[in-house]
Amino acid sequence: MQSVEELAFDVEFMSFEVDKADKLRIISSDSNFTDFLSDENTLKLEQGKLFLYDIVDKEDRENVVRLICRKNERYAYFNFFIINSKGKKILIHCAAQNIPETSICSLTIADVSRSERKTQKLQKRADALRSLIDEINVGICLFKVNKDMHFEAVNINKACCSFFGTERELLFDKAFRIDDLIYKDDKSTVFQAIGKSIATKQPIDLVVRVITHKDSYLWCKFNASVYRYDEDNCPVFYATFTDVTELMDKKRRKH
Repeated sequence: MQSVEELAFDVEFMSFEVDKADKLRIISSDSNFTDFLSDENTLKLEQGKLFLYDIVDKEDRENVVRLICRKNERYAYFNFFIINSKGKKILIHCAAQNIPETSICSLTIADVSRSERKTQKLQKRADALRSLIDEINVGICLFKVNKDMHFEAVNINKACCSFFGTERELLFDKAFRIDDLIYKDDKSTVFQAIGKSIATKQPIDLVVRVITHKDSYLWCKFNASVYRYDEDNCPVFYATFTDVTELMDKKRRKH
């Protein structure tokens, strides 16, 4: 079996902000984004005359503008083609966040064109595991990250139901929020890992505490990766939870 390291890839984040009230003019950026631009566009940026549509491939402009400018939507995650410093069209994944009570949208982008082959491997592995989803003693689930950054279970296997203290049938009645089960001291780490994975498609590999129905918690090895995007363009993660409480207890006793 391939390791997480073999499936992961190195990626450099680039961040910038646009003003939706000023035709998506780029008003600020980090140095990685500046290095990514052509000399001509760098000059436009310094002069305050660079707009988002100057660097987005023309076939994607309408969709990018629509996703960024949707009313009452704080977050958006999508792919589009962008023109780099060499004038080449490359695939970008974007995590966009509209700043409340302003016309500013903050975008974090990453070049994912080289990751497509590895992403396909992850999806094939997920498809294969789904056929065994109820046959192994590992918590397996699909969960979506909704627009409010809550993690809603889409499907979970029997082991996951046991970890979470719930029943699969309850998923049909209401949204089951997995983030409510993450131990409070671990939530920040999990949220950061989710955001990074959305931006880069890099798998998540953490050890976190999961609250059980017995008012206690388990230490779980948490592995996840973006599996697909749903009809609302929300990322859906394929995730596994493996109980490593005994191992963690042994480590603590040694120390």
